[in-house]
Amino acid sequence: MITHRMKLFQLGLVLTFIAIGSILFYVGKGHDLILENKLITIGPVTYKAAPSIKLIIDDQKAIPVNSGFANKAFVVGASHSLKAQILDDAGAVIKVIEKKFKLSLHNSFLISMPALVANDPKWIKEI
Repeated sequence: MITHRMKLFQLGLVLTFIAIGSILFYVGKGHDLILENKLITIGPVTYKAAPSIKLIIDDQKAIPVNSGFANKAFVVGASHSLKAQILDDAGAVIKVIEKKFKLSLHNSFLISMPALVANDPKWIKEI
């Protein structure tokens, strides 16, 4: 016969497994990032594409994004760091931008390089 105490223990065990599963889902969720270096208008402001950018996300391999083009990256988890190296026409680094950001549960995000360089708060958006 199942006692009241045993039912409470089983309920607690089920709730614990649900909580652990939710945490592991959030921590291990993958996200697609579209890295775009194109002319963009956000509100009344238009940002021009940079000549070339190398983007390093979470200390992984640098991803080049030339003016007028886009690239793709895949990250796992919610919290990330980003390092953007803005290059001149000769390929020399003229500016470095470092940011930390968190992603929601959505699958895909668009990172606008011109908005990132201009420090616009809408440099990343869900797509």
